[in-house]
Amino acid sequence: MEVVKKPQRVLCVSTEKSDSGFGRYVHLRGFVSHLDESKPNGFESQSYSDSEICELRISSQGDDHSDKLYGWEIGYRAHDAVCLGDAEKVIKLLKPLYRKLGKMNEVEGYPQSFGTWINRVARAIGATKVFTWSEERKQQTGYGWASSSLCDAVSRIDVMAHDAIEYAKQGRKAA
Repeated sequence: MEVVKKPQRVLCVSTEKSDSGFGRYVHLRGFVSHLDESKPNGFESQSYSDSEICELRISSQGDDHSDKLYGWEIGYRAHDAVCLGDAEKVIKLLKPLYRKLGKMNEVEGYPQSFGTWINRVARAIGATKVFTWSEERKQQTGYGWASSSLCDAVSRIDVMAHDAIEYAKQGRKAA
């Protein structure tokens, strides 16, 4: 009997910036994919074999009046309509995930940073690496994504969060 090797899950995180009439907003957002070192970015752009978990979306928000990111959230990318069967799949996916995160909070305490929270989410979903996007890296190397171990991702994500908040605050100074 041939053993089928499961693809390694990865968590991918990027920054989104926006200006509105109400101020500057930043979001760090994440999605789940699979490791594929044959791809230039290191992961599959679309993952079908593990489709439910690849529909997870991780997000946070910051603005020109905040000192750190807030609204840390795990959700599910819904399509135009969600039928009962899809909703039940989402519940089966999210409940154990939130239970694992709750146990981590009991053992490790509340996460003190978004990077720490992302590390816990990655561990809870069974990710082996975290990929982060940098526009500056894209301009320098041609590839915007870089991989990190789960441990190293904490500081990398925290730097992204700090830079995003500083960008938002610059909007307040300019106003």
